[in-house]
Amino acid sequence: MTVAATEPVAFSGFVETPVECSISRGLYSAAASSASINGYTVSFKVSALRYTGPAEYQTTVVVTLVQPDGTTTTVPAAPQVPASINDAGGSFSISQTGTNGRTLALSLTWSCSP
Repeated sequence: MTVAATEPVAFSGFVETPVECSISRGLYSAAASSASINGYTVSFKVSALRYTGPAEYQTTVVVTLVQPDGTTTTVPAAPQVPASINDAGGSFSISQTGTNGRTLALSLTWSCSP
């Protein structure tokens, strides 16, 4: 998983982490529960309805960022987030206000675990 964040803090990096992906009845979902990158912990879940194969989809995204000092910013369910998705993984960018009133802006790319 690769993350590049600009708000509420700037950091970027890559980490090998399990990403569970599934496709069932046209619903694509991918999730990673906890990935540590340079002291920051990121988790995400992305869901795309009417998945028919590799393409750009409007998705619902949940993202949580925990900073090294414990400050947590969560975007609980951002709708209509464009994501490029295929059977092996995907990517999205988000800039949304989180539950603590802080903006969470980042790009995330994932590869599905085998």
